[in-house]
Formats: sequence, structure tokens, C-alpha cells
Amino acid sequence: MIKLKGVIFVAFQKISIISYLNIYQILIAVITGIIGAFIFLFLFPAGAISTAMHQVLELPGPGAGIGLIFGPFIILLSLLTYNFIGKHGIIFITCSVFAIFHSILSPIVYPSVKTVGSLGPLFLRISAIVLLGIVLEICIFILKDRKDLIKYPLSAAISNVICLLFYWLLIFPGNKGWVKIENIPILLGVTILAAIIFGGAIPLICKRAICEKQ
Repeated sequence: MIKLKGVIFVAFQKISIISYLNIYQILIAVITGIIGAFIFLFLFPAGAISTAMHQVLELPGPGAGIGLIFGPFIILLSLLTYNFIGKHGIIFITCSVFAIFHSILSPIVYPSVKTVGSLGPLFLRISAIVLLGIVLEICIFILKDRKDLIKYPLSAAISNVICLLFYWLLIFPGNKGWVKIENIPILLGVTILAAIIFGGAIPLICKRAICEKQ
């Protein structure tokens, strides 16, 4: 337990923004987070995620959209930015900026529909994505000595599951209701698989492609 606390403490020291990242690296992460929020709103307009999850794929809820699309998209965006900068702290900044802009803009852009970004209080919506970023950041740091083939998919899966659990426990009960026990296995399976494929595999492939060109 003491060793784990020590690892987490060192991780937070390593991702400290002060004196670790320069202004240009921080700016890139901020811009990426903002652009990512707009891209997500454009790709998935009001009701699109819910329709795709429950009417097309016929997945149970609540949480299918979080695990299959929302979480993996943020993870993909953050890890691609991390690949480009190559420093810890970038993931946290990217997720935090995305969280703020998406959570604020979503109910403004789609005021008549409760989408992923407008469910629950603003503070909780932002906190869910920030938590995802913190968990992803810590996982990437703790697994830094592991092969990318393990580090990326595992970090993506863990952070995506944590985000879904946050929604299940703190956001969905106030609007969509509690998840049914019998729906948990399939939703967790979809969440893990989507994170591994979109959040882990794609950034890994991009990283290797860049390394080969260099």
C-alpha cells in the first residue's frame, strides 16, 4: 500500500505542469482539447449516439454511448497528442480542456436534447472527463517501462472503465436511472473492447508509423 502511494505521488510529480512543459506544448494540448470538443459535437449531433447505441446496435443502457464512443474518442485524442509531445501532463491538459469546452458547449448547441455532454450537473460532467484524464495519465506513467503493445491498450481500457463507473454512480442515477445488474457484463465488455481498439490500438499504430518514417 505504501509502495502504491509512493508510485502515485511520483506520478503526480512527473506530470506537474510547472517547469516541465513549455508554453508551446501546453498551447498545443489546449488547442487540441478545444478542437476535439468541436469535432465531437460535429460528428455526433443531438441524439445521434443514443440512436446508434440503442436502436441500431440494440445495446442496453445506460452507458453504452460513454463506453463505446465518448470515452474512446477522448482517449484517442489525448494519446495522439501525447505521442506528438511525448511528455507527461499533456494527457491531463487535453482531457481537462476538452471537458470544459464540451460540457459547456453541448447544452448550448443542442439545448432541446439531453446528450452525453449535457447529462447531469456541469461539475460532474467535467469531473468525469478530468478523472478519465488523470487515470489515463497515471496508467501511462506507471506502465512507462512496459511495451507499448501493453501500455496503450491497458491504460485505455482502465481509464474508460473508470469513466463509465463514474457515470453509473454519480450522473446516470439522477436522470437515466441505475444500470441493471444483467446489463453490466455486456456494457463493461463493450467499454473495454472499444477502448482497446480505438483508444489504444489506433494511437499505437500512429506512433509506430511516425517512428518508421523518422
